[in-house]
Amino acid sequence: WQKSIADQAASNDDAKTLSPTAGMPIPTDYLPFTPHVLCHLHPAALWKGDRHTSEIQALLSCLGTWLKEQIRTRTRFEPEEISELTFAINFGPRMSAPDVAAVVRLKSPQTDQEFMRRFKGRIYADPQVELYEASDFSYLKIDEQTFVVAPSSMTESLAMSFKDPALMSPELACLIRQSDRDRHLTLLFEVSIVDSHREDAFIAQMQTLADRFLFWFGKDVQTISWSIHFEPDFYMETLLHPTQGNSPAKLQQFARRKLSSLPD
Repeated sequence: WQKSIADQAASNDDAKTLSPTAGMPIPTDYLPFTPHVLCHLHPAALWKGDRHTSEIQALLSCLGTWLKEQIRTRTRFEPEEISELTFAINFGPRMSAPDVAAVVRLKSPQTDQEFMRRFKGRIYADPQVELYEASDFSYLKIDEQTFVVAPSSMTESLAMSFKDPALMSPELACLIRQSDRDRHLTLLFEVSIVDSHREDAFIAQMQTLADRFLFWFGKDVQTISWSIHFEPDFYMETLLHPTQGNSPAKLQQFARRKLSSLPD
């Protein structure tokens, strides 16, 4: 048993040396609700326009075009202007649209006049927060480089998040503590909740892929963190957190068995 523990520790150390980044965990402050899905990315690095990122955009195809439009529509800034962007998704009743919020960290400071020009919203009544209410989204200014955007229906929750951000679920929190905010892209989610909402969350063309993906992980995995970094070489890491009736050792055996069946 002691040898097994020592081998595991050595394996963990070897895995950590492969990482091209060594950042702090992804910040989850200022979120107006407890997320079921969290997506953290570096838009300026992914859309900087060199040959490498152009290849990435070509691979993303329609998905990249859609994501760029979503960033523009929700944040009022171009991806090239945003250093870090954290999308949070909370699923409500089935067959209803999920709530989507985002914490935006800009590359350069912005003046109050520039924020007002971009957001085009009226000032929220509470003087303790600087919040703009537009017709589609509300914007909470944190400082000259940071703000939070949420649907206009969540204005009050957004105002409260300045001093009292939503708590993370324990299952997702344990993977966030192991995350690296310097990775180009990180996606964290709760498997069972995404599974129960997959008919609402994915377009028809994605249903088969989503079904097979979730079925592949089975009922042993509760939460997943998937991150990628493109430089200097392509790097991908997947972290799995077991369900309450499972253990890390059993989940490790399960993952090794599943991965051994994939093509080299």
